[in-house]
Amino acid sequence: MGSVLSFVASNPVSAPTVNTNSPTTINATSATVSGAVNPNGGATTAWFRYSSINPGSCNDAFGTRVLSSGGFSAGSGTSFVSYSNNFTGLVTGTTYYYCAIASNAGGISFGSVLSFVASDPPMLPTVTTNAATSITVDSAILNGTVNPNGAGNSGLGWFRYSTTNPGSCNDSFGTRAPASGGAIGYAGGTTTTPYERTISGLTGGSLYYFCAIANNPYGNGYGSMMQFTTPFSPPTVTTDPPTSVNATSATLNGTVNPNGNTATA
Repeated sequence: MGSVLSFVASNPVSAPTVNTNSPTTINATSATVSGAVNPNGGATTAWFRYSSINPGSCNDAFGTRVLSSGGFSAGSGTSFVSYSNNFTGLVTGTTYYYCAIASNAGGISFGSVLSFVASDPPMLPTVTTNAATSITVDSAILNGTVNPNGAGNSGLGWFRYSTTNPGSCNDSFGTRAPASGGAIGYAGGTTTTPYERTISGLTGGSLYYFCAIANNPYGNGYGSMMQFTTPFSPPTVTTDPPTSVNATSATLNGTVNPNGNTATA
């Protein structure tokens, strides 16, 4: 007769379900990231991976593992449990990619890859409005500078102008120059870069208000309001034929259009 053996009838364990969540805190050299895991009935351990190189999809080989071994014990329940870890030793202005990972007896699961820029605090671009140049009756060149304030902070720069004073610079008053896109497209970094835009169709003898605007991944930065005045158009003069012409005298005739300004003819 053979020996008696035993077994326990049980359902096979499913691999955990794991989600990568947005960072809860971002600083210049560290960040706190979070995830959520459903153990699906099996004893589950969870951790993160991160790198400054985009892995494309989450896996357990890229970058740095946090924790370096083991991980967060998520238990063996059937509902989602949140967990978090700190990434330290980051380089300010660098984009980091990360994902949540979890495993149990049923297998290993991966959350989506998310990213953040190490910055304390997140920095908007620094924008300066400079004086307008090459001002004519109907055109002018608007000038400004932008500093992206970070390696990952690429963006666009543009201007707004109007004959009505908006009080402070914003991205809704008057006319945008250019109408879409930017007068400059700039890469991230910490270098201040000048940019300009020629505007036309102006009215002579008018006061214009303008400012420089630029953006980066954190939002818009605004320069101060400045102003310039277009010169009046010169008078338009026409020489007409003389009248009352005789041997010793004649009446000379002409017409003048002051074009909106006091004129002497």
